[in-house]
Amino acid sequence: MIGWGGCGSSDPATTDPRLRVQTTAPSAAVAHAGTTPASTGPLASRPDATPLERGDNQAIQQELARLKAKSASSDRPVLFETEVAQLVAILNQLVVGFPHADEETRSAIVGLARDLLIRLGATDAPPDWASAIKPIGAVYHAGLVSPSRQVRYATVASTGLCWEWYPGRTPLPIEERILNDWKQTLYDQVIQCLKDEDPLVRVAAVATLSTLPIDSLAAPALELLGDPEIAVRCQVLLSFAKRESLLVPEQVLPLLHSDPEVAIQARRTLTQMGLSEAQIQLGGLAYHPQASQRLRGLDLVATGALGDSGDPEVWLLRFSRDPEAMVRLRVVELLSGPDPVVTLRPGSELARRLDEMAMIDPAREVRAAARDLVAARKTAATDEDATAWLPPLPGDRRFNPIAN
Repeated sequence: MIGWGGCGSSDPATTDPRLRVQTTAPSAAVAHAGTTPASTGPLASRPDATPLERGDNQAIQQELARLKAKSASSDRPVLFETEVAQLVAILNQLVVGFPHADEETRSAIVGLARDLLIRLGATDAPPDWASAIKPIGAVYHAGLVSPSRQVRYATVASTGLCWEWYPGRTPLPIEERILNDWKQTLYDQVIQCLKDEDPLVRVAAVATLSTLPIDSLAAPALELLGDPEIAVRCQVLLSFAKRESLLVPEQVLPLLHSDPEVAIQARRTLTQMGLSEAQIQLGGLAYHPQASQRLRGLDLVATGALGDSGDPEVWLLRFSRDPEAMVRLRVVELLSGPDPVVTLRPGSELARRLDEMAMIDPAREVRAAARDLVAARKTAATDEDATAWLPPLPGDRRFNPIAN
């Protein structure tokens, strides 16, 4: 069980205006891992079922309009206990009628649940706030499994409010556990939306999960960096650009060679991460799909032509792990000879990588060149040590010091 803690967080539906929309056919409802409301079919068809339970669109819209007008006319955000009880009763009926309402009405019901949650987070919330989060969760679940892509999208976007939501009063320990369980169930449902067949819903799921302050909870959204839809990949880059503990340049640089829209967003993201134009250019060459361009990047490292591209040792280490043998061999060549690109420091990561290449590189020519360089470095180190400890020879001024 995850300790969610809580305090209000932003809602991606309002704070992330660049949620991207793709128009495709509606998908099947996403799978659900968590508590589901009871079957609503028999309840909705009861002879004594209320118009709300039957999914009467006109009756539901009238009730929602009444509640909205009542809220707008009140100068207090706090709900009284009697109001909470009334709203819970209304929500329970709306959950029953939800599958039978039209798309617009279902989205409006989700909006009501969201507004109620916001009001329960206000200062001096009523003591029975916990009784309301169960039907609110049931509405969210009904929205997340709706056959309508627009309803699923609206519901996922609204869940960003929930991650750090906390009631407007100090909860009892048992209420804290109820709240944590409620958030965990909702989180499990949103995670399933990352697999939704509709890209619009996956976009919303990425944006919503990116608002989670706990890295391990937000991390699953990064898997969609490889999503087949351009809009989804762009949303991952957009939403996680400032989450440096999750999204790193090495994950973004290969996308410079993706679809044009993704490449543009990848460049923007790298700039937000603090990379200079020279670093982005060299990184683009380092992750270029063509080996000839990666070799060109190595030549730029060797000549220092890009100026502020960073520590050449870091780049050589990256190129030393290239899938092409000729690129790895070129790294060894740049470290060899009387004028290497960098001076290998004993124990440095690049020096250890060279030892590794000498032993286990899959290409024989690379292993041979690396072994020769390792041997040459050891010989040079031995000669330097011997020279450093050689005593002064006869005729050396140090052998016959001159008296004052």
